[in-house]
Amino acid sequence: MDSNSKEINQLFKARKEFWVTNAIGWVILYVINVTFQTQYFTCNFEAIYYTIVIAGTGLLISLFLRYFYSKIILQNAPILITILKGIAVLMIISFLKTVIDPCFFIVFGFEELNYLEGNFEVPTYMFSMLMVLSIWSLIYFNYKYFENQKKIETDKLKLSLELKQLELSNLKDQLSPHFLFNAINNIRSLILIDPEGARDSLVNVSELLRYILNYQNKTLVSIGEEVEVVKSYIQLNQLHFGNKVDFILNVDESLDSIEIPPLSIQLLLENAIKHGEIKNGNKIEVNVFEEEGKAVITVKNAGELKGDLNSGIGLKNLVQRLKSELSENVNFAIFQTQNIVTSQITLNTN
Repeated sequence: MDSNSKEINQLFKARKEFWVTNAIGWVILYVINVTFQTQYFTCNFEAIYYTIVIAGTGLLISLFLRYFYSKIILQNAPILITILKGIAVLMIISFLKTVIDPCFFIVFGFEELNYLEGNFEVPTYMFSMLMVLSIWSLIYFNYKYFENQKKIETDKLKLSLELKQLELSNLKDQLSPHFLFNAINNIRSLILIDPEGARDSLVNVSELLRYILNYQNKTLVSIGEEVEVVKSYIQLNQLHFGNKVDFILNVDESLDSIEIPPLSIQLLLENAIKHGEIKNGNKIEVNVFEEEGKAVITVKNAGELKGDLNSGIGLKNLVQRLKSELSENVNFAIFQTQNIVTSQITLNTN
């Protein structure tokens, strides 16, 4: 397809709404015009012909203007230059339409119309056309502006959704294969000596995986739901570490309905296990409580705060999700008191 064919295709490539809206708009405009000028017509046919011709040329003009505006907008020229180009084109088209419209009637034998006998004033008609086309242009630009804003908003929402899906996909990866490998091996070893315990552990693995799969398309879950999966995660880790670490879970059940991003507490717990000191008698403590009208989630472990733990991918991801979903209603911090490292999420409940 050559360049001329492409230009012609682009000229006539418009959505159905554009054609219908413009056709209706031009017809209504000239029907109103004819209504106020019925004294110029000797029969209904003349009025109908006048409306069809003038509305038809108006539709073609609007099609050209749409094409022209799309071209000058794509040029990214200074706004003043763009406006001047637009005004110049509107004036030229208004003049041409002022000249061409009467020709249609003369060519088709309507030269006797009173409309053309002293009542047709070129400056007045041209000014009227300029006003009509200017109003059309304003409506068109307003429509395109709101359409573009809607597209920008839609694109933002799509991007946000893609990012959330990516984040949640990363959450599934966050439950490390190493942890699952250890859990399965521990269950395999437990089968011969404690079948009932092995069965319970297998249920915990199933619950953990089901939770991740069920909530991969959710951005928020209740603390109560999160705590249930944390219990399964703790039991699987107890199976692995035995007496090396003591897991403590304290939860104020009145806060169960408050929502947080999925796997938030599990991530803090995993981080505590990964960076904490796992020795006989050491504790990893998970607390959910209310303080000064706020819901507070803490995970404490023995150890030393080394470097900026916030730089880890998992914690960065968590902080981003907290801010994205809960905005100003959440605060996250990691700090050390003596030999205890605390990860803390504080939620405004008001």
